[in-house]
Formats: sequence, C-alpha cells, structure tokens
Amino acid sequence: MNSIKIFLKYSLFFWPFIYSNARLVSQQGGTDIYSIFRFIGSEFRILEASIFIGINLCIFLYMFLLRRKDDYMIYSIFLLFILVSIVSIFGIAENLAPGSYIFRSSYELLCPFLVFNIGSLINIDQKMITNVLKFLFIIMIINTIAIFHQFIFLFDGIFVDGDLFRGIFADAHIQAIFSYSSALFIISTPVLLKKFYFLLPINIFCAFVSSNEKAAIFFSIIVLGLILQSISRRNALIVLGVLLVSLLNITSLIGLFAPRVLEYSEIFTLQDIVYFSGPIQMGSILLEQLSGSIKNIMFGIGPALFGGPSCLALIQNNLAPHYIADIFYVEAFGDYNILPLSGFFSKSSFYLTIIGEFGVIIFFVFLLLLKYIYNILLKSVSLFFKKSLMSVFIFILLCATLSSYSVWDSQIILTPLFLFISYIYKNEKYGEIIEFKNS
Repeated sequence: MNSIKIFLKYSLFFWPFIYSNARLVSQQGGTDIYSIFRFIGSEFRILEASIFIGINLCIFLYMFLLRRKDDYMIYSIFLLFILVSIVSIFGIAENLAPGSYIFRSSYELLCPFLVFNIGSLINIDQKMITNVLKFLFIIMIINTIAIFHQFIFLFDGIFVDGDLFRGIFADAHIQAIFSYSSALFIISTPVLLKKFYFLLPINIFCAFVSSNEKAAIFFSIIVLGLILQSISRRNALIVLGVLLVSLLNITSLIGLFAPRVLEYSEIFTLQDIVYFSGPIQMGSILLEQLSGSIKNIMFGIGPALFGGPSCLALIQNNLAPHYIADIFYVEAFGDYNILPLSGFFSKSSFYLTIIGEFGVIIFFVFLLLLKYIYNILLKSVSLFFKKSLMSVFIFILLCATLSSYSVWDSQIILTPLFLFISYIYKNEKYGEIIEFKNS
C-alpha cells in the first residue's frame, strides 16, 4: 500500500511531461521522432481532466462535510471551481460552442489550482522535493540534447523557423518557457547557481532557438530585478553575463524581423505600431464585445470564445461563430496582415481571455488566488529555493500578459511549480528547511 501511495505522488509530478511528449506525433522539426507514447490521442485530455476534477470534488466534500476545517485557499479554489462550472454549464446550455471545447477551456483555467489543491493534502516530504528537483535537472539535460540534435543534425546548425525547435516538448513556446524558467530557477538561488552555473548558457540557447522573443524580454526583466536585489557579490558577474546574453537574444530576434520593420516604417508611426499591438487590439475588441451586455461583463462571452487555445482550435475546425472567427483568424492560422511582425501583434493575452470568456467576477476571484499564492511565497521560510519559485511564478504571470497560448495552460511548468508551492503552504508553520544534495 505504501509503495502505491509513493507511486501516485510521483505520478502527479511526472504526468505533464509524459503528456507533453505524447502530443509530439506528426509535428515538424524532427520532434515527432522523440515521441514514445504515440498510442495516446487527444481524448486523453478529457480523461485527464475528468480524473483531476473528480479527485478535487472528493477533496471539497471531504473538507466541507467531514473535517469542517477553515481553509481559505481550499474555499477560494472551490469558489472558483463552482463559478467556472456555472459559466461552463450555461455556455453548453446556450449552445455557444461544442461541449468538449468549453470543457477544455474551463479546465485549462482551473488545472493549476486543482494541482495545488491535491498537493496541499498529500504527504509531500523533503525526500520527494529533493527527488523532484533531480528529475527537473534530468529533464533539462534531455531537452538540451534534443535541441542540439535538432540544431546540428536536422538543420545543419542553421537558425530556421523557431517553431521547429521544440526539444522534447509539444510546442516551441512551451520549450522556451521551460528553458527560461530553468535558468531563472538556477540564477535566483545562490547554492544552485554555485553548482550549476554552467547550465545557464545552455538553457538560454535552448530558449533562444525557439524564437520566443516575448519570453526573452520578460526573462531579462526578472534577471535585472534579481541583480538589483544583489543576489550575492560573488555571483554578480555570472548573473550580469546572463542578462547580457539574454539582451543579445532579444536584439538578434528583433534583427530577424528588422526587414519587416523597415518595410512598414514609412507607412506606420510609432503611435500606429503601439495601436496595432496585440493586447491593445484585443482589449479594444473586448470592450466592444462587452459594451452591449451586462451579462457579458459579469459572466463573459462564453468559454472557448475569446482568444484562448480552445477558441483557436474552434476556428481551425470551422466550428466557431463568424463574429469570433473573424476576430482571431490570424491567430488561428498564422497568416499575418497589416503588421506581420512577431508575436507582439497577435491578439493574445491570457488575462483578457479570462475576462472575455468568463467575465469580471471569475477574473477577480482568479486574481485573489494569485495574490494569496504570492503572499505564501513571500512570507514562507520553508524552502531554501523560495526565491526561485517566486521568480518563475512572476515570470509566468508576465508572459501571460502577452500570450494566451502555451503559458498558463502549460502544465509542464505549472504542475511542478504549484506542487512546490503546495508543499510550502502545508509545511510553512513547521519552518522546515531542506537542503539540496547533488547526488
């Protein structure tokens, strides 16, 4: 029985990596050759979501009916769960979109909190945290090998379309965010930086080839913040070097798009370029969609109907209403118009997607949960890499301002992060401190 419990605990951490790899079939860039779970299809997402939701329903019933324990976090997650469920049910009842797409859209918003909910109740101990850290480093190494294999042997050392450099993950943006998060995790903890500084340029290179310029900018912002906080004098030069490399990364990426900038520089002013940026356009469209209805303001246009991954999938499969398909056609099919200039001009923001699909009430509860998690990280002294978790958490939240794809719904990053945070949440009153052993 004990071995089964241990297996289930570690499975909660391992499954997102297995799932990501399972989606690599029939993708370009050589990524499909790494897939070892070809028998798992897209229907696995529905099964996965059903299992997680079922477990959490049991948790809620257990807390409310048996233990009657006052737990702000669990109650808040339950409130978000209920509100999202109500909006989803109404969306299905009104036939706004096929039920499977609405289900997926709702689950992507809830998933990290459901992981946190489970993690805060199971016995995650110091040994598991240490083993999970070692596993993360192994994933970094495997991903690095895959990227270098793609770069050297598949593309002869040429920087081709960044979307082709996925490493062992299902998407180039997920791969880039994983690599940047790995670098941040090392940088922001002196003991890890001292031991594993040699992994920083490798992780940054892996992120660079995926051409995620938005993540590169936010990564640089976090690194600059760490420098200003004086991580340590001994490590200052290393961190400064990382910042310079990341800035060169951004410069190189901008250079790739320089011909497009010059092409439109005589037509558009700086004010025009700001106006045509993705979040500005998406925000303007959102105001138009909400202006005609109090219901839309309070409860959203409908799950899967405003810019999220499920919305784009609906459009690609010709299932979306025309008034939505027309808005996000470019994002769904990648055909740029007006300003074909990187992802900054894609109508994509996770926060605007939440407001558009679920309304301001759910968005407010969502923000309260994020604030509470941030406070947990800020006040906790239970883990020596607390600053690392906070850096990655802020990095992901920043990335979500300019993306609704491959950021929040990337379980590759969020499952380990929220499991670590749930460990802090459960054990902070004991003041436990664990040490990382490189063995």
